[in-house]
Amino acid sequence: MDILQRVYYWAFKIEGDRSLRYAFTTLICISIVFIFTSTTVFAYQTKGGNLSYYPFRHIGFLCVAWICAAITSKVSPKIFNRFALFICIIGLCLGAITPLCGESLNGATRWLKIGFIQFQPSEISKIALIFFVAKVLSIHKKEPAKAFAPIVIATILAIAPILTENLSTVVLIVTTVTFLMIIGSIPIKKILTLGLSVLLIAAAYLYFVPEEYQMQRIKTWKARIERFIPGEDLSEDTGKNFQAEQARLAVAHSGLLGTGVGMSYVKNFLPMAYSDFIYSTILEECGAWGGIIVIVLYLWLLVRAIRISQRCDSAFEIYLILGLIIVLCLQAFINMAVGVGLIPVTGQTLPLISMGGTSNVIVGGVLGVVFSVSAHLKPREVKVDTSKEMKETTASTEFVSDDITPEEEDEVILSESRDN
Repeated sequence: MDILQRVYYWAFKIEGDRSLRYAFTTLICISIVFIFTSTTVFAYQTKGGNLSYYPFRHIGFLCVAWICAAITSKVSPKIFNRFALFICIIGLCLGAITPLCGESLNGATRWLKIGFIQFQPSEISKIALIFFVAKVLSIHKKEPAKAFAPIVIATILAIAPILTENLSTVVLIVTTVTFLMIIGSIPIKKILTLGLSVLLIAAAYLYFVPEEYQMQRIKTWKARIERFIPGEDLSEDTGKNFQAEQARLAVAHSGLLGTGVGMSYVKNFLPMAYSDFIYSTILEECGAWGGIIVIVLYLWLLVRAIRISQRCDSAFEIYLILGLIIVLCLQAFINMAVGVGLIPVTGQTLPLISMGGTSNVIVGGVLGVVFSVSAHLKPREVKVDTSKEMKETTASTEFVSDDITPEEEDEVILSESRDN
C-alpha cells in the first residue's frame, strides 16, 4: 500500500494552485472529446478505419503530460533557477542541429527524430529561452538596461535556425520576449529601436531582392498573406486557400449552440481538423458558447499565473511563470484567430487540445513549472488588529467603573484604610 501511495503522489498528484488544476483537467477532457470526433476521416485515410487508434494514442500522450506536470510540480523553483542557463544551452543546441539533420514535413524542416521520439526542437528552444530571459532579468533587476544585450543575443540564437522554416514560432518567441523585457523594466526606447530596425531590414529584403531569388518559405509567407488580404486576385490560386475557406465555412455553420458534438460536416473536408483547425471544429459542433468556454479557460490560466506572480518573493520566479504562461496563451490565441479567419494560416496548434505527442508533453511540463512555483509560495501571514481589541478592553473597563455608586466607592476607601 505504501508503494501505491508513493506512485500516486509522484506520478499523479499535482501540487500547487487548485484553480490551475481544474483548468488543466478541463482542457484535457475537451481535447479527448474533440479528438474522438475530428479524427474519423483521418483514421479511414491512414489506419483503415480504426477509429480508436488516434484518440487512444492521444490519451496516452495526455497521460504522459499529466505525469510530467505532476513530477515537475514537486521540483523546487530554486532548482529551475540554478539550472536555467543549462536548460537554455540544451534548447539552443537542439534548435541549431535541426537544419542539419532534421526531417522535412509539408516543405519545412522542423522535426528532429531521436530513436522513436519525434519532436519539434523549436518547442523546447522557446521554453528554454524563457528560462534564460527570466534568469538574466532577475540578475539585473536593479539595472535592467544591462539585461538587454544578453537577451537579444540569446533570442537571435534561438530564432536563427527556424527563421525561414517556422515564422509563426519566431513571432511567438519575439512577442513573448518583448513582453518580458517590458515587464522587466528594460527601457522602451531600446525595444522600439530594435523592433523598427528588424522591420526595416525585412521590408528591404522583400522589396529589393527579386522574387525568384527569395527563399521558398518566404514565398509561402507572402502567398498566405496575399490570399488573406481582402480584394486580392485569387484566380490563379484556386484550391490553395482551401483550409482557410473550409474553416470559415465551419464557423458559419456554428451559430449559438452548434450542430452537436460529433455532428460536424465540414471536418470531413477540412485538413488538419484535429490540430491546426480544431478550434473551427469546436465552434461548428458546440457553437459560440463552446468557443467562449475555451477562451475563458486560457484566460483563466493567464489570470491565475498573474495572481501567483504577485505573491512570489523571487524575481526569477515572477519572470519565469509569466513568460511561460504568456507563450502558452499567445499560441492558443493565434490558433483560435486562424480558426475564425482573423489572421493568415500559421500552423500553430491549440495547446493541450490539438492532437499532438511531444508538444502536449512539453505543455504539461510548462504547466508543471507554474504549479511548482505556486506550491512553494510562502503561506500568507494573518495580521491581527490588536488595537481594536485594546480599545474594546479599555471601553469595557471604563464602563464597569462608571457603574460603581458613590456609596460603594466610599466603602471601598474605608476598607482599604482599615487594612492599612
